[in-house]
Amino acid sequence: MEFSGLIASNAGLPNSGVVWQNREIFFQRMEVAPMDRLEAMSTFLTVVEHGSLSAAARRLKTPLTTVSRNVSELESHLRTKLFNRSSRRLVLTDTGASYVAACKRILTDVTEAERTASGEYTAPTGELAVTTPLGLGRVILMPISPTSSRSIPISTSE
Repeated sequence: MEFSGLIASNAGLPNSGVVWQNREIFFQRMEVAPMDRLEAMSTFLTVVEHGSLSAAARRLKTPLTTVSRNVSELESHLRTKLFNRSSRRLVLTDTGASYVAACKRILTDVTEAERTASGEYTAPTGELAVTTPLGLGRVILMPISPTSSRSIPISTSE
């Protein structure tokens, strides 16, 4: 076994002096990607609704460590505790309770904005199938249907 070539070449690692001199750049690369605040808020609300980190992890179908990390990163970002934790209980702080209402409002607003932007509220999508006797459809349903749906062709099958 010859390890001297591996040790002499530093196994492809940079010289430790270079790493120390460029430590700011080196450690910036090691930093984790910034927290997704909307995801963290959603995770936080799921924890509150289900009463525990474990139940929230099962509901979200994500590892417990991910749920715990999201809540911890959110608390770090806010610089406050949202929960008082013990080995048996998870209790919202006063700050956490007020933050729940804000998160619900924010996530609802984001969902509504996405629906509006995608046109979900402005144009009907999908297929509408109505099964009636032919006479009932033409005499009763067609006169009361919205004007826009009259342009939709009627298919009859017997």
